[in-house]
Amino acid sequence: MTRFLLVAALWGCAHSSSETGQLMPDPLEGVEAERLFRHGLGMADRGDLLRGEQYIVAAIERGYPVEDALPHLLDVCVRAERYPEALRHAEPFLRSHPDRWALRYVVATLHMGLGHRERARAELERVIHDAPEAPQPYFTLGMLHRDFLDDPEGARQYFTRYLELAPDGDHAAEVRSWMDYSEQPSITRLPSHEEPPAPSSPAPSPPNEEAVEPEPPQGDMS
Repeated sequence: MTRFLLVAALWGCAHSSSETGQLMPDPLEGVEAERLFRHGLGMADRGDLLRGEQYIVAAIERGYPVEDALPHLLDVCVRAERYPEALRHAEPFLRSHPDRWALRYVVATLHMGLGHRERARAELERVIHDAPEAPQPYFTLGMLHRDFLDDPEGARQYFTRYLELAPDGDHAAEVRSWMDYSEQPSITRLPSHEEPPAPSSPAPSPPNEEAVEPEPPQGDMS
C-alpha cells in the first residue's frame, strides 16, 4: 500500500489534489510514532484489526522500534488471519536477524497455516538446530511429519525428543497416546487432519512446552 493510500485508510482524508492544484499536506505530519503505535494497539483491542495493523505499520515508518512493534504487529495479523501479510512483515526482519529463532518459529507456523509444508519443515529444522533444547519446535515438527508429510517414523523421532525435553508438558499425554497407538499391529498413524493448524501468534520469549500456540506478545522477539 502506498503512503497516500495508507494515510487515507487511517484518517479518511483522501481528496484529489486536482481540486486545489497542489498536494495535500500529510495528515501524519507531527504525529509521534509512540502515539500511532498506541492507537494501533487500541484499534486492535477494539476489534478493528486491519486499521490496527495499519497504524502499527505507520508507527514503524515514523521511527518506532521494529523489534518492539513486530510481535504486536504479527499478533494482530494472525488474529485477522492475514497470514501472508504477517509473513511480509516478519521475513525482512528475520533476514537481517537470522539468529532470532523464536521469530523463525513463528514464521514456520505461518508457512504451515498457508500450506507451505516443505518451507515450514525447513524453517523448523533451522529452529531446532539453533535451539536444540526448546521442546515446542520438536512437537510442531512431529505434527507436521505425522499429519501432513505422511511420515509417521519421522514424527516418532521428533515426538520422542519432545518427551525427553518436556516429559510433563501439555502435549506429553497426547504424544504418548499416539505413540502407543501407532505401535499396535497394522497401525502406522492416526488419520490426518484435512487442514494445517492455524499459525501461532508471536511470543515475547522462546516458545516452550506449555502450549502449541504462544501467548500474544508483550515484548521483543529475542
